Parts: sequence; structure tokens; C-alpha cells
Amino acid sequence: PAAGFALGIDRTVNLLKKSAAANKTAGLSGTIGPATQNALATQNAPVAIISRPDVASVRESLKLSKLLIAENIITAGPWPERSIKSQMRLAETLGSGYAIITGEEEVAAGNYTLRDMTGRSQEKLTAGEIKTRLLRR
Repeated sequence: PAAGFALGIDRTVNLLKKSAAANKTAGLSGTIGPATQNALATQNAPVAIISRPDVASVRESLKLSKLLIAENIITAGPWPERSIKSQMRLAETLGSGYAIITGEEEVAAGNYTLRDMTGRSQEKLTAGEIKTRLLRR
């Protein structure tokens, strides 16, 4: 068992660098310009990664999380020690717009369930399709 603490400072710094460059290009100075405001306004809540407790599902969940984080998509989870229902409630509490569900069937098929938490719709997609869909949101 271990305890940890993370602020996501690397993603915050990347966002600030991008917005500072956009502000400079637009001829703006100051700390918060329109580009920064737009970036912060469109920064959605984290994408929840929901996983069954088996090793393969957790491993696949962590791979998906790493893939999304590399694209500056904020993720939360997985929480394999919790039931699926409990993880979904936690995703709602966090205000997640989307949840990605990985389980034994999903891992075997290579398709994961992407659930729209607001519209309550869901569909099976590959990891690449999920990344593309989330980048377009």
C-alpha cells in the first residue's frame, strides 16, 4: 500500500504554454487572454475510466488512460476495488462527460464501451476511435 498526491502539473503547464503562444500570436499580453479563457472554458471534466477488477481489464484501463493523457485528455480512474455501479456514481460525482468501460469482453474484443454520461448513450469503439471522438468534443 502506498499514498500519493498529484496535481497534474505537466498538463497545466502544457495548457499555459499553448495559450501563452496563442495570446502572443494574437498580439495580446497579460496573464489571461481570450485564448486562455477559451482553453479553460472548453477543458471538460475528466474522462472516467471504469474497470472490472481482473488484471487484464485494469492493465487495459491503464493503457487507455496513458493514451488519452498523451493527448492532454484528463482522465480519472480506474478504481477496480469498487463495483462498476460505484465507479459510475463516482464518475457522475466528478462531473465526467464520458466514461470508458473496460471488462473481460471488451479486452478480448479490442472494443471498449464509451458512455456519454449526459446523453446516457453508449457505443463500442476501439482505443483509436475513442481518442479521436474525445479530441473532437
